[in-house]
Amino acid sequence: MSHPLFSARAGRLSLWLGGAALALLTFVRITRELIEGDVSAFDRSFLLAVAKTRTPWLTGAAVDVTALGSITLVVLCSAFTLLILLVLRDRMGALQLLAASAGAGILTLITKNIIERIRPEEAQQLVVVSASPTPAGIRCRLPRFT
Repeated sequence: MSHPLFSARAGRLSLWLGGAALALLTFVRITRELIEGDVSAFDRSFLLAVAKTRTPWLTGAAVDVTALGSITLVVLCSAFTLLILLVLRDRMGALQLLAASAGAGILTLITKNIIERIRPEEAQQLVVVSASPTPAGIRCRLPRFT
């Protein structure tokens, strides 16, 4: 009876590691291009293509999707998920969530500080978002009637 050269588990692990290596290589290559500043022609053509398809509905959808990446929402969802994992006594899942969240936060901060890329002039900012660090900041913007 012949035995397979690799187990099914080893095959799946190889696929995951290969996919992760490919994603990392792609990330490094795109980051290098952004740091060198060789993407202005791509930026311009991409932004002009998006501007041609812009509609009020698409703008609203883009604002909604962008809001999903806000720090507040990501932290709340992560904390809620962590709480559920702890209630279910899945310590390994909770640890993995903490490690992934911390790693993603650190990688985001490092990458933004390395690239320091400003918005291209061709990109018209449709929505200006401002946030106050405290709920009391909302009251500062209200008119006074006294």
